[in-house]
Formats: sequence, C-alpha cells, structure tokens
Amino acid sequence: MIKTSLRALLLGCSLLSATCWADMAPLEIMNMAGLQRSLGQIVAKDYLMIGAA
Repeated sequence: MIKTSLRALLLGCSLLSATCWADMAPLEIMNMAGLQRSLGQIVAKDYLMIGAA
C-alpha cells in the first residue's frame, strides 16, 4: 500500500515538470491530468487509511 502511494507520488511529481508537458499533444495532456487526479485520490485514501489504523 505504501509502495503504491510512493510510486504514485513520484509519478505525479515527474509529470509536473514543464518540459514533460511541452512535448505532449492536448489529448495526452488530458489523459495525464486524469491519471494525476486518480493517483492523487489513491494517495489521499492511503493516507487516511494509515491515519485510521
């Protein structure tokens, strides 16, 4: 569970760089934004589950 969260966080951070977004088509950017959103939800869920334990 924590590995998944860390992986999602690292992927999210790597996607924030401006050079990564510069070479992408608009549809790719929308797909990546959706992926970031879902990964953010996973990280938030894992954080809350750890806090509830």
